Amino acid sequence: MKPLQPTIADQKHLLGMLTGSVLGGRLGLSSLRDLAVALGLDLVDFAGDLDGASADVTLADAGAQAAVTLRLTGTTSALAHIATGHPERSGPAPAAFWQLPGDADIAMFHRGVDEAQLTRGRDLVLEAVGGALGESGVKEADRKAIVEGVAKLVSPAAMVYGSGIDLDAVHRAFATERGLTVQSEQTEKEEAKRQLIEAFLGWRVIELDEPSTRMASGLKELAAAIGRPSVGAAYREKLKDAVPPALRSLPVPKSAGLPAGAQHYVLELHTLERKAPSPPRPGKPAPLAPKKPFPPLKPLLVHVFLLADGPRTWLAVGGDEAVTASRLAVTLAPGSDKLATHAALAPLKDASVGAGGFFTARGLPEAAQQV
Repeated sequence: MKPLQPTIADQKHLLGMLTGSVLGGRLGLSSLRDLAVALGLDLVDFAGDLDGASADVTLADAGAQAAVTLRLTGTTSALAHIATGHPERSGPAPAAFWQLPGDADIAMFHRGVDEAQLTRGRDLVLEAVGGALGESGVKEADRKAIVEGVAKLVSPAAMVYGSGIDLDAVHRAFATERGLTVQSEQTEKEEAKRQLIEAFLGWRVIELDEPSTRMASGLKELAAAIGRPSVGAAYREKLKDAVPPALRSLPVPKSAGLPAGAQHYVLELHTLERKAPSPPRPGKPAPLAPKKPFPPLKPLLVHVFLLADGPRTWLAVGGDEAVTASRLAVTLAPGSDKLATHAALAPLKDASVGAGGFFTARGLPEAAQQV
């Protein structure tokens, strides 16, 4: 990187703005564009900190292993500061990582960051959330309550993460969608789309090395804030006939097999709700009304399970209630269907690393589809 350093230093601001504009150009909201510009500036700072990089890749029938080495000459950027912080925490993958379900397509871990390192990035994200709510017509007091709830869901603690999908559910959803024809009712098409999205949400299990107090409080406060009548009124005013999102606390099903004390929330997203037709242009005939009113659409559901485990917190998030709860139950219960049984992951049992993980051949396209 040495030949590029003078150019990077001289054109830092311009490069950061260009990078941020590329990242934020599709986002539409000014608050999110500001976040993208800040990220762009930090990426340029990271390029300035970077002296060079090398990759050692080993290919085998069972998969590929890659070790990437970055040489840094400074820690101007937040990324470099986090990457080089607390080398004393490095070691083999934590025990919670090996508890994750064996059918995970993506799994990773990190050792945590200092609260001060998290603050700036978190504040930028929260500012973007508040700005997006403001542009949607949500009042300042309601925005503040929602942002404060979201803030508690962002943690600097060490984390383990694993995710996957229920292939049978995805195949069924694809088969349903492919079975539709041009003559199919609009309601059938919309429901097939909802089922496909819900199946592709899959499941994810997360472990945090901190007590559940912060996360439980954040979910409770966020549910109350989103449920305020004034938030719903602002949403309906902006989107006319759309139904506001909701976050509700529900009982944990007995069939879930989770320990006592588990909490269950469900987020209802009416992303596919039909909007009122635009008024006709002058001189143009008004669009014909449907022969019969469309029935209400089912919301897209995102289930969240929270479980306190002494100094640790377990979370499970996914589109299907039974599948999501079952993956958390598998993680917590003794058994052989764990990542610990994967021979290909053996190097992580002896390596000394600050963060690590893996993805399967299906994992990356799966993650892209989920986004």
